[in-house]
This record gives sequence, structure tokens and C-alpha cells, in this order.
Amino acid sequence: MQAAQRLDELRRRWAPELYSELDSALLYNRKLWTIFAAEMGNDASELPLQLRNNIASIAVFVFKRSLELLAKPAAEPIAALVDINRNIAAGLLAAPSAAAAPPATAAEIA
Repeated sequence: MQAAQRLDELRRRWAPELYSELDSALLYNRKLWTIFAAEMGNDASELPLQLRNNIASIAVFVFKRSLELLAKPAAEPIAALVDINRNIAAGLLAAPSAAAAPPATAAEIA
């Protein structure tokens, strides 16, 4: 969530003189996504191949958008990175509780 918060703060108060802060926030975000991308290439991962491919594709988008922002800084393109990070974080935060819950019985579902 820290990456999303840093980027969103910059997006909300965007001004050209914040370029160095943007560079730092994008670097932090790229480091995070480099970890995700590397893990998706790990054949020992327990994640389904399609999910790993989808996350790797998102990582490629994040890297491209980051380079675009470094070349042409602007507030609007930052929003996509914020949304992606928040959605991934929400999914990761929800996953452990869903996995820890006992499976529902047929009677509970009906």
C-alpha cells in the first residue's frame, strides 16, 4: 500500500517541480513490481500458470507506464498505477482470510 499511497499523494498535488519525488516513488514501485515479476517466472510457484501470466502482464504494463511517466511526467497517468497497486493489495489482504476459513457445507450455501 505504501507504493500506492506515495503515488496517489503525488498525483493529487502534482506540479512539475515534484519530478524528483515522482522519480523516487516510481523507483520504489518498480522495485515492488520487479519482485512480483520475478516470482511469476518461478516454476516452483504454487500459483496457476494463467494467474502468473496475468500478473506478469500487469508488471509489464507497470514498467511501461513508469517509463512513460519519467519521459513525460503528468498527474493523470499516475492514477492507473495507483489503482493497480490498490487492487493487488486488496486481493492479497483478502486472500489469507478466505484461505483460513473452513469450506462451506452444502447446507450453508443453500
